[in-house]
Amino acid sequence: MSKIFVPEGALTFPKEASDEELLDGVKKWVDLLAEARFSEAYNLTAHDSYYEWTPDLIRSVIAGYGMPHEQGDPEHRISKIVETEGGRAPDWWVDRWENAEPSNRLGFVSFGLPLDGEWSDLTATFEVLRNKDHLVLVLQDIHVF
Repeated sequence: MSKIFVPEGALTFPKEASDEELLDGVKKWVDLLAEARFSEAYNLTAHDSYYEWTPDLIRSVIAGYGMPHEQGDPEHRISKIVETEGGRAPDWWVDRWENAEPSNRLGFVSFGLPLDGEWSDLTATFEVLRNKDHLVLVLQDIHVF
């Protein structure tokens, strides 16, 4: 059975957080990645032991466009959101489950990532999880959508 780890300093949101508040949290995570601050980005979100995310694995999967980067392949980098133009239209949303009660798993956030100065189809997904009296984002996957 997997366990959820919430790092000290992880983003927390009120139970009534709006979709925009959750998306703003993901945008902070993206901007840290754009600055190559992978450990800090890792610590902004909660983690399910099943996925085995580490700061280095996040960096490698982004560099490899959804798969761990292999030596000699092109290396992709996250761009700052405010500096990203072109490519696909920005694509992000929050999907809340109507019948989440009594589960603490309330829905998902999906966020198309800015890569190499353009919007891409590389997407980060986060589970929205109730943790005590607030919500946290649990990094689930970084994949091509």
